Amino acid sequence: MPKIDRREFLVVSGAAAGLAAAGAGAAPTAAARVRVRGLKVDYLDRPVGLGNTDPQLSWLLESSKRDVRQSAYRVLVASSEETLKSGRGDLWDSGKVRSSDSFGIRYGGEELHSRRRWWPVTVWDQAGVASDPTEASTWEMGLLNPTDWTAQWVAPRRSSEQAPLLRRSFVLRNAVRQARVYVTSLGLYQLFLNGERVGTPAAPHRVATA
Repeated sequence: MPKIDRREFLVVSGAAAGLAAAGAGAAPTAAARVRVRGLKVDYLDRPVGLGNTDPQLSWLLESSKRDVRQSAYRVLVASSEETLKSGRGDLWDSGKVRSSDSFGIRYGGEELHSRRRWWPVTVWDQAGVASDPTEASTWEMGLLNPTDWTAQWVAPRRSSEQAPLLRRSFVLRNAVRQARVYVTSLGLYQLFLNGERVGTPAAPHRVATA
């Protein structure tokens, strides 16, 4: 009789479908830990310039054991990384919600305003064993209110019959940790930094990262 080579595979799936691993003859382990990955907002990875104030959250589960399913989840959303590190979700704390859903979770917290938000997820398997909290992911709201636009125009407005080239030169004295460029235009536009295109060429831009 040939020797059976038993191997355990890592399987990634959504919670609604459950999790399975292909270990021949392996017995289910009810207390196996489940891990969370692939956090997304409106099905986007760390979106920038989001205009939807009622976003949907989703995540993926993974486990090296078979027949591991999500039985509950908890979502925290914080206005700053420091707040989140203190264990608080000042914008939303869903509490422990008994559900196998990991897609289409509607944000249910405080009214969203411009700029960045931080969020992690904890889930429980069917045996009540909690996952480790995920590393916080982020999403960034666009500038939702006219008062959020505090910068000056690069150049005066022109009629729509022209496609002007607007250029602004500046020198940075220190190393750049992060920079954000917000652009508004009545039509399509292209943004360049040091002669190189910023953003994804295939899509029109609303917000670009420099």
